[in-house]
Amino acid sequence: MNKKQLKTVSFAVIVLTICYLCFLIVNKSTDPQEMKRYLQVQQQQSYQTAIPSVKSLQNQTWVQIFRDDFNRKKLNTSIWNVANYMYHTDWEQTLYQGYNVYVQNGNLVIKTKFDQIPYNDTGRDYNYTTRWIDSQDKFFYKYGYAEVRIKFSKMVQNDLIWPAFWSLGTQMYWPTGGEIDTLEVNCNWGTNGQAKAFRTNHWGPKHDVDMCYACGTKFNGKLDFTQYHNYTSVWNETQIDWYIDGNLYRTVANGTKIDSANGTVELPKWNHYFIFNQAIWEGATPNPQDYPKYMYVDYVTVLQPLQTYLNQQQKH
Repeated sequence: MNKKQLKTVSFAVIVLTICYLCFLIVNKSTDPQEMKRYLQVQQQQSYQTAIPSVKSLQNQTWVQIFRDDFNRKKLNTSIWNVANYMYHTDWEQTLYQGYNVYVQNGNLVIKTKFDQIPYNDTGRDYNYTTRWIDSQDKFFYKYGYAEVRIKFSKMVQNDLIWPAFWSLGTQMYWPTGGEIDTLEVNCNWGTNGQAKAFRTNHWGPKHDVDMCYACGTKFNGKLDFTQYHNYTSVWNETQIDWYIDGNLYRTVANGTKIDSANGTVELPKWNHYFIFNQAIWEGATPNPQDYPKYMYVDYVTVLQPLQTYLNQQQKH
């Protein structure tokens, strides 16, 4: 067969294929149920399903919309922003700068360390530096299952280290866009000096007016923070559930009253982006011999219920 004949046959095959597909679609369109099934098959080809680690949630279909296993040689800056020469709140004793974040052995590593010569770029002396990364303007989501697998350096009695994995509303002043703290670890929030995991959500009517000051929930179970654990928040229109290693330990429902909150709960209604950071809490001066300290993140992922995912895709 010469090239001219081959082109003619190829063109004919393409035309027949298109005609056949059109015939199938036209015929399916006469049967709504058949067409619905056809469209579902097409949609399934465009997303990836995943099984959540929380066993009680495995009875429904989940779509994976985000995952970073930190398996690259360097931090994926198409997903993450790295803050530099930044401070956050007046009571943190750390400056976010330097070479304190990297990827190693399949982990995101954030290092908090003592610096003999203080930094004074902000008009205040900082002897401790650390790093902050976030996904602002690069990845955000509205409603879903957010999970991180993470471990830390050993924490001593009354340790001031304050690591966190949390999210904020996009393009909104805090706390009007809401804040969801999937995990904070602290030794100074009514824990008798022991390291404990906390969960919190913040909201407020305008900038810097927090209706949920100090109204987080402490996980009373025993955790070895030097070992990996899974920390999960599941956020939808009506409530947020928090899990540790698949065990539900707190639910907050929209419109309800919780201890220490000023008013009823208002859940976020806007897209959220992620933050990892490891600060030093206010109060006493840290002991330089306790540093450096490390946060090791194995993975972070976001899943959405299938129907939530499909509904949001249709709106786009």
